[in-house]
Amino acid sequence: MTPTLSAHASFGPSQLLAQHATPADLLVRFRLPGSGARRPVNLALAIDVSGSMAGSPLKHAIRAAQAVVDSLDAQDLLSVVLYDDSVTTLIAPTAVTDRAALKERIGSIRAGGLTNLSGGWLKAIEHVQAGASGSGSVACWCSPTGRRTWASPGTTC
Repeated sequence: MTPTLSAHASFGPSQLLAQHATPADLLVRFRLPGSGARRPVNLALAIDVSGSMAGSPLKHAIRAAQAVVDSLDAQDLLSVVLYDDSVTTLIAPTAVTDRAALKERIGSIRAGGLTNLSGGWLKAIEHVQAGASGSGSVACWCSPTGRRTWASPGTTC
């Protein structure tokens, strides 16, 4: 029997105005039921909290990061690095055993100063490398304004 791929789509909270071309966000999630257990994930989120992210962009980045927490399991590791003109570790590599506490911590993020993208990226990679083991998958997500990047430590994007 061939498994059935399911898809769920939803629009973001953008306002669609009649007779006006406006951008809209569409989130599409795919699932393959019964695909079995996956390997643990060691994930570092590097979030741009510079002044250019103030308001809606940062609110969406926070919601996305909280949704990531909901998608992780207790055996997964999560780190969260914030960067503006400085780099701060909000969450050091932590097992995802208390989703509510992690999401609350992420919800406390506020916008700051200028953008130090390379500093945020390098700190996120440090956290992933510190928690890396031979058996777990390793990934790093970076959210500069309007762009998302995935990489494994040791690779370039």
